[in-house]
Amino acid sequence: MELVGIPELAELGASVVERRHNADVIETLLLPWMLERPKTELYRLGQEAGLPFSFFANVADLDASPQYRARETFVEIDHPLAGSARYPGPPFVMPGVSRVERREPLLGERNAEVFGDGAVWAGGGRGTNDDEHGDETIAPRLPLAGVCVLDLGMFQSAPYCGRLLADLGAEVIKVESARRPDPLRVQGRGLFPGGDPGERP
Repeated sequence: MELVGIPELAELGASVVERRHNADVIETLLLPWMLERPKTELYRLGQEAGLPFSFFANVADLDASPQYRARETFVEIDHPLAGSARYPGPPFVMPGVSRVERREPLLGERNAEVFGDGAVWAGGGRGTNDDEHGDETIAPRLPLAGVCVLDLGMFQSAPYCGRLLADLGAEVIKVESARRPDPLRVQGRGLFPGGDPGERP
């Protein structure tokens, strides 16, 4: 109440029940005050007052963040076609581990490095020793092939993480309760073609 300077809010929101009951009136009082200020200022004021304020940040907001600037989250990289631009760098920094910062490859530029010398990529790329393998297509080895992951998570983040690991080649074994299965199993059926996740979703 002190932050926004609207004394009427104290009477409307003395308890959780009252705040829910008076939600429309509270929003009517708060909205003009919020619209007069940029979201970054609202975030700063809330943080300084010890309130759990946050905001939806776009890429420009993240690049301008003092925290991300100090951590060098975005790095300047030169590209032969796109020129110099700022790209997301490593998501975290570990002592004793060097940062790897390089541009994305041009089409087919690193096929031999990724698929192996002489391998033929189904998309048309080819390694260096074409004569040795002829036109035989060699399936690329995914980076997590051979890794087995036990997934005990539920809801949004954990199942999505398991899916990413599976996309990278890991065998993900999901364990859940028969009495209380993962709600995302039902809610997420619309994510699959025809609503059918198949035998190995």
